[in-house]
Amino acid sequence: VQVVQAAVTNILPRLKNPQQTCELSNILGDLAWIRGDIRGAIAQQQRTIEMAQACLHQLEGDPAAAHRRYYFRMLEVDALLSLGLYRLDLWELEAAAVQFTQVIALSQQTRHHAWAEKATVGLALVKALLGETAIAQNLADKAQQTFLQTTAPEQSGRFAYFIQRLGQTYAVLGNLA
Repeated sequence: VQVVQAAVTNILPRLKNPQQTCELSNILGDLAWIRGDIRGAIAQQQRTIEMAQACLHQLEGDPAAAHRRYYFRMLEVDALLSLGLYRLDLWELEAAAVQFTQVIALSQQTRHHAWAEKATVGLALVKALLGETAIAQNLADKAQQTFLQTTAPEQSGRFAYFIQRLGQTYAVLGNLA
């Protein structure tokens, strides 16, 4: 991880393409999280969000830039989801709930809906940890239905981390069946 992080850090200042810069910033955030540098990961994802939002603003009204807008929105919601996970790791539960709620609001029923599904699991866990059991149970059950409908092996792997978090949510709720 350190070798990849060093390579990305070395390449990043040389890039002129905002899409590549934004994507590598997002990757650096994940690498910092993996290494346990959660504060560094948060700072990196916040930079990703700022870059993605600036690019989205520049592309407003350009019908030829639909794919680029899609991509920058994806980077934005991915960074917001990561921030929620990082805040959860720091036990900043209210802040994590805000991040997950933002992801759901930005991505639900859009082409980025998969991020809303993942954020729903994160929000369910946060609500369970905060003792808001009815809300947590509802969100967890909703997420479970989504995962049960995702039967294709190539799709289920993208949810593996969140399936584990869903199990953790049910454990907090006392539902071990």
